[in-house]
Parts: sequence; C-alpha cells; structure tokens
Amino acid sequence: MEIDELHHYQELEKEICNLKRIKDSLYYNIHSPVSNESHSSTPGDPTAQAVKQIERYEAMISEKEEEQRKLSIRIITWTWTIDSLDIRAIVNWHYLQGLSWKKTARNMYGYNSSDTCRKRFYRFMNEQKK
Repeated sequence: MEIDELHHYQELEKEICNLKRIKDSLYYNIHSPVSNESHSSTPGDPTAQAVKQIERYEAMISEKEEEQRKLSIRIITWTWTIDSLDIRAIVNWHYLQGLSWKKTARNMYGYNSSDTCRKRFYRFMNEQKK
C-alpha cells in the first residue's frame, strides 16, 4: 500500500461530500414559472432540468462511492498484514475515519501531539519501502 492510495481515499471522501452538497442544493433552487414569466435563466421547465442534474450527480456519487468502497477494502486488507496495532489504529482513525492528526493522537495517546502520531506513521511507511 502506498501513501498516495491513502490520500486518494481521503480525497474521494471530500469529493463525495462536495458532490452531495451540490446535489442537495439543487433541491432548494427549483423555481416554478409564475404565469408567463420564468424565474429561471434558461427557458423550459426548471424542475425537469433540476431533476436531470440531480440524477447526473447521483450517478457520479454512486460511481465515486463504489471506487471508495473498493479502495477501503484494499486498505483494510492491507492493515490486517500490519503487526503494529498502533499503526493499524492510526490508519483507521486518520485515513478511514477522517480524523485530523491531532484527534488521532488524542485517541492514541490521550494528548494532542499530532507530530508524534504523524511521524510514527511516516517512519513505518518509510520502513515498508526498504
């Protein structure tokens, strides 16, 4: 497992959240035409256009979630091969659960030493490359 794959998992999580936020915003911006005037900047039925956009975003979200699910299985399978329980916990909390280094350190050691946690993980990854 490369560190880039772990970072890619985090990026996918952010991208999925962003796509969901955009999709949810489409539900609130639907304006129906009033008499002959349209509140929409584009002609046609704004509701139908929004529904098409929502469906497109749902398809993109599903695709990204499937990619993330496959990557999470690879990451979890990889963590089973790690002897150190501390490193397993760091990978779980920081990369899979999305906690910051500071919160991960708090869970690991009971205090906010993000450097301790981060350096320990990167040392482990450097040893794995050798």
